[in-house]
Amino acid sequence: MKPAENLVILKIWGEVLPEFDPVKGDISINQWIEKIEEYGEVYDWDDVAIKHYALSKLCGVAKSWRDSLPARSSRTWLEWCELLREDFPCEKSELSLRLDAQKYKRRMNQDIVEYFYEKLSRCNKAKMSDAETIEWIVDGLDNVKFRDYLGPLRRYNKPCELLLDIKSANSYVGHQKERSVGRFHSGTTVKKTSVKCFKCNQEGHIANRCTNKVDDKSKNITCFKCNGKGHYARDCSKVSNNQNVVTSSTSAAGNSSVLHIGSNTHSKYFKDAVINGSPTKCYVDLGSSCVAIRSDIVKEMGLTYFETDLDPLIGYGQGIVKPIGMLTVDLEIDGVVAKVDAHVVPEQSQLVPVIVGHPFTEQPHVRIISTCDKLQVSTGDTDLPTVENRSAKCKISTGESLVIPSNFLGHVTVCSTVRNETLCVEGGIRETGHFVPRCIIETNEEGKSVLPVLNLTSETLKLNQGDLITRGEVCEMVDMKTQEKKEVNDEPVTYEEINTDLSEDESQIVLDLLNENKQLVARKLSVPVMGITITTDWVAALQRADDEILAVKAKLEEGDTDTRKKFTLYKGRVYRTSKGWWRLYVPQDIRHELVIEAHNSLMHLGIDKTVAKLKESYYFPKMRDFVSKYVNRCLNCLYYKVPGGKRPGFLHPLDKGSEPFQCVHIDHLGPFVTSRNRNKYVIGLIDGFKDNPLTQEIKALNDSLCGEDDRENVEGLLTKNKDKLKAQYDKKRKEAPKYQPHDLVLVRSEAPSTGDSRKLVPKYKGPYEVVKVLDNDRYLIQDIEGEQQSARFYKGIVAVDRLKLVPKDQMPE
Repeated sequence: MKPAENLVILKIWGEVLPEFDPVKGDISINQWIEKIEEYGEVYDWDDVAIKHYALSKLCGVAKSWRDSLPARSSRTWLEWCELLREDFPCEKSELSLRLDAQKYKRRMNQDIVEYFYEKLSRCNKAKMSDAETIEWIVDGLDNVKFRDYLGPLRRYNKPCELLLDIKSANSYVGHQKERSVGRFHSGTTVKKTSVKCFKCNQEGHIANRCTNKVDDKSKNITCFKCNGKGHYARDCSKVSNNQNVVTSSTSAAGNSSVLHIGSNTHSKYFKDAVINGSPTKCYVDLGSSCVAIRSDIVKEMGLTYFETDLDPLIGYGQGIVKPIGMLTVDLEIDGVVAKVDAHVVPEQSQLVPVIVGHPFTEQPHVRIISTCDKLQVSTGDTDLPTVENRSAKCKISTGESLVIPSNFLGHVTVCSTVRNETLCVEGGIRETGHFVPRCIIETNEEGKSVLPVLNLTSETLKLNQGDLITRGEVCEMVDMKTQEKKEVNDEPVTYEEINTDLSEDESQIVLDLLNENKQLVARKLSVPVMGITITTDWVAALQRADDEILAVKAKLEEGDTDTRKKFTLYKGRVYRTSKGWWRLYVPQDIRHELVIEAHNSLMHLGIDKTVAKLKESYYFPKMRDFVSKYVNRCLNCLYYKVPGGKRPGFLHPLDKGSEPFQCVHIDHLGPFVTSRNRNKYVIGLIDGFKDNPLTQEIKALNDSLCGEDDRENVEGLLTKNKDKLKAQYDKKRKEAPKYQPHDLVLVRSEAPSTGDSRKLVPKYKGPYEVVKVLDNDRYLIQDIEGEQQSARFYKGIVAVDRLKLVPKDQMPE
């Protein structure tokens, strides 16, 4: 190979190989090593070559680190990799990766595509699901207009499907900003012009001071911008009231200008549409006489159109757009489908993919209902509600003045607006604190009836005549023969299902009564898991695959006495029994989801409340330990909940010593010129032993001031006072937990006051790493290496009552 060719190849390799600088953090050491080894395999480098090219790409502190090492030519590439991984670790916890992805926001003037892929890479590192990734990408845009434009996010299955709509939304949001800012706040520089007179059209003076003779005809000229007299609109210096309504945007080619409407259009007109089976976004314009589709959307959907010479489309402010072609499509909005002829327009002519006008909205089977916040498209087959179809509910009020005592249940006389009717009253607690059970009442010819009422308040309830108690709905006669038949339970109830403490004779009476009405006995037990109702049939199937439950089931079938005291086998399902209380034995596969559902449904209450909720219907071994580990690792609870009870950490008073000057707060001046009494120091101090300020001229700093007897008396008083203060302080404190170096902790923080409520602001920040254990329940903490929370690396001393441990234990299998 020639020397010139060698130089070219070395130059190419130098441009291709990535640089590694741990301060920038754009690439981790593991990623950098993988890249280097990948190029080494492609170009067939030996160990010497890969060391040479790779080590030359170390930059910044990594280069300084390499230069500081002792020269060893015998060190292999694998040894270099071990040194690099040891000195530049890049391991991050799952918690920090997720927080890093969630906190990343779009920077000002950042390109939308750059932000999308940067956010996507952070979410992928945190191993988020597609739905979470889509949600956090839109959240990071930090602008509600993006969410209004995109609509419901559940229609996106993959994050990549979101990019095209985000780019379109970015153009829309950017146009809205330009419109709201106005021409005087635009990025262009406004040139200063001299004063011009509107009467004589000469510069240098204003119209009020004009001395030139002006033709009388000019006095009749009216400006259509400011409605002023004596000048034309092109010479008007005032801003038009509708200046921000119509803006002009010129294409990149510079040969076309399109006018955009800039009024505050409500987002209800932006709808999801389907064109020939392909979903897209559209804008319903009830005043448009055509349907317009952008050319890029037509190409993306793979549609073909006829390029014909069509008349130009004239829009608001006489804006003109020349259509490219014409095509016929099936357009669907809100489930209503219509075949329309659509114009294909250039990409830069409109912001939204499709504008829907009269060819769709004026079809006979399309009905559009517009309210203040909603635009509904439906078919004309459905009848609109009429006055006759009013609600059948009627008011039920008291027939006379009543006084209902506290916790009293009785029947009261009521009046209704309907007569000789049967009314159905829905049960519930009303505003005044009384409870009305669900019941059916009949009114007489005067509209009167009786209604059961329970006063749940601790005070006497007073109701005047005519006060509203509840509402009822008129019952209608229904032909049961035409109704759909549903299966009912026809299995007899067994003695084991009663779970009663009654005697055998008494329980037999109950059993006979239940069997007479066995159609009312529920046989299915539903288990809510992540919004899905799991029946006991599915739980039985999971129990058959659980080794732990199979062992219990085998002992029950063998007739083991101890096992039968605790468990019951009923229809292939294992239950935990205790004092007539049956609880389903939950298999291992759904325990974690069950705990999540219970904890979230209780609004993230503590361990005791979550365990109590689960124990109402379910059982599995070591339930409290399982729930404790999950609740202690819940991110919402870690960051938003402050531990209750006594704060950790006792008082640690300073040791004042047994003689003066063992603990002093001192400041001295000197030496000065020796005085007549040979004093050359002035010392001012507060002696921790004597607890009084002193100012004294002294000869030296080691003079004795107190005798032996005085020292013993003072020491006793200090000890007594110290014990009293410590006992008083420790009453409201508990023993502090002990943390070890390398533990991860959260630190209690106070959000800055901005005038808004701080109730929903996270109470803790972090995580941080414990570096050193100090005296008196204090710890030296710092940012996790490579995961600092702010621009500057944090390192400080924090008391134990402001710390919360991030658990390390894993959820049990």
